[in-house]
Order: sequence, then C-alpha cells, then structure tokens
Amino acid sequence: MDRGLQSFTDWMNGGGVGSLVVTLALVASSVPLIVLIHELGHAVVGLIRTEGLVNVRVGRTPPRWRTRLGRLELELNPVLARNSPAGLAKVYAESGVGTQVALILAGPLAEAAAGAVILVVGVHLRLGLAAIVGGFWILNALLNLVPRTRHGRSSDGACLVAALRKARTAPREPAGSLERTLADTFSRWVVQFTAAKGSVQTPRRMGLLGGAPVALGHAPDDRGTLAVSLWRLAYAGWCWREVEHGDFARIREAALDAVHAATTAGAVEPNLTGFATRTLATGTTDLALASPGVDDDERKRFLDTALLRIPTAVRLPSIPEEHQRFAFRYGIALHDVERVRGTAA
Repeated sequence: MDRGLQSFTDWMNGGGVGSLVVTLALVASSVPLIVLIHELGHAVVGLIRTEGLVNVRVGRTPPRWRTRLGRLELELNPVLARNSPAGLAKVYAESGVGTQVALILAGPLAEAAAGAVILVVGVHLRLGLAAIVGGFWILNALLNLVPRTRHGRSSDGACLVAALRKARTAPREPAGSLERTLADTFSRWVVQFTAAKGSVQTPRRMGLLGGAPVALGHAPDDRGTLAVSLWRLAYAGWCWREVEHGDFARIREAALDAVHAATTAGAVEPNLTGFATRTLATGTTDLALASPGVDDDERKRFLDTALLRIPTAVRLPSIPEEHQRFAFRYGIALHDVERVRGTAA
C-alpha cells in the first residue's frame, strides 16, 4: 500500500497538467486493447464450453484485419465504432444457462485480471501511469457488471440478469431432444463448412462433389450460379454427415453395395467413387437411417430438417426444392462411400 501511495505521489508531483494529459492519452489509447481482452475472455469460454464457431469483432466495420484460428474468427479494427458496440463476441452454438453465465462473466473477469496485473507491475516498479491504467481497467470491468442499457447496448450485468430471468421462466427441454441434437449438429456444421482449406477440401473431393450438378443435368464444366450453388449444397451435405453423431453401421451394407456395383461396371478411380456415390444418392436407401435419433421416424425428421438449417445464402430460392434435397443427399452419399472404402479423398 505504501508503494502504491508513493507511486501516485510521484506521478502527482511529476508534471501537473502535462502528466494528466499524458495519462488521459495513455488511457484512451488502451481502450481498443481493453475491448480485445474483454471479448477474448468471452471467446475462451465459448471455445471451451461449446463446439460452435466463435466470432470476435473489435472496432469499426469493415475490419482491417481478419483471420481464423481453428474455431476462433477474429475481425479487428483499431478505430472504435461510434454508434455500435466497441466489441462483440458471438458464439454460433446453443448453450445452457451455466454456459451463458460463464460467457457473460468471462469478459469482465479477463479485463479485471489484466488490469490487476498492470496495476501490480506499476506499483511494484513505481510506474504511476501504468498503475493508473491498470486501475482504470479494473474500474471499467466492475462498471460493466452493473445492469444498465445505454444507446441500445446492454452491459454484461444486464445480460446476466436477462439470462438468469430467462432460465427461470423458460420450459426445460429434454437433454436428448431432436431440437437440441439439431442445434448442436448445426453448430459443428458451421465450423466445418466455413473452415479454411485443408485436409477436407482436397481437389479430388471437391471435384467429386461436382457430380451433384452433373446428375441434375448441368455440364461438367458449368460454372454458372445454379451449378455452383448445387455444388455448395453437396459440400454442405458432406460437412453435415461429417459432424453428425449417428450410427453409420446402419447403412454400411448399402454403401458397400454401391461400391460393388461401380466395381462390377468396370469403373476405376476417380470415377469409381463418383459412380458409387451417384448410385447411393439415387437409390432407395434412406440415408437418414445413419443419422442421430431414438427411432427411425426421428432420424428421418432429423435429416429432413437438416437442410432447412442451412443458411439461405447457400439454398438459393431459384433452385427447385427437390434439386436442393438431391444435392444435399449427394454430399451425404459421398461421405458414406468414402467412409466405407476407408479413403481420404
């Protein structure tokens, strides 16, 4: 405590108005960093407690820097927005009240912890400016826990009150409900579908997915809007099957039969996989049998509803619904054929 008082006294005696101006400038310049640490605090809990994509935005839009680190997407701009939140952390996943509370509290706690470190270092080294900046960070974190709404933006304290109030009044959903399973699968799907190119988006697999628009009458070299959209729907289906927690054994025999039919016809790679995929996609086997669910009716509802979860930007209204469903099914069938053959396309 004596060191803290001495540090503050040294600062007060160091330059009067000049020191005050420097301090205010230093505090102001640290605000973007406060916002970043605060939002990363929220993001860490989102990454730990959910399987969804986590987006962190700091500053004005459009961002100057955008990057992706696994499930964490960062959009950064050192210039803060005037009429919108300075920062925002968004988790693309359903979560229970416990996770929501942890998410809300993590931001102020991260900010306060960082401020405490700066304050301690400033006091220990008798750096008055650092001590004041650290104290400002702690104060700002505490004020953010006060329930209030200003300019349409709710503080974390207000969000905490709202979450607790909603938890008390909302009906409890069964842990294994279809809606919960769909929401969890969609969260994982967003991560998979938006992932940067890597081991999943191989040229061979991307080429094989082109079989979906071809099966619907498009030329193999068609790069028009409709053909590309059908290709994206096929990829969406492949990604959906990839993140499903179903029982593949239930359609394993059908996938093996499709591969056998392609082999008997004399197909060789890469046409063998494409031929087998088309056979499985156009056949009578219900691919929903390998989806999650407590019975076959629920499994069918699960996969029927899955396509409706895909954003409308992928499901163009100009494409007939039956074509959308086929392209989505085609991607699922490709995943099943690859799995039964043990191939990494």
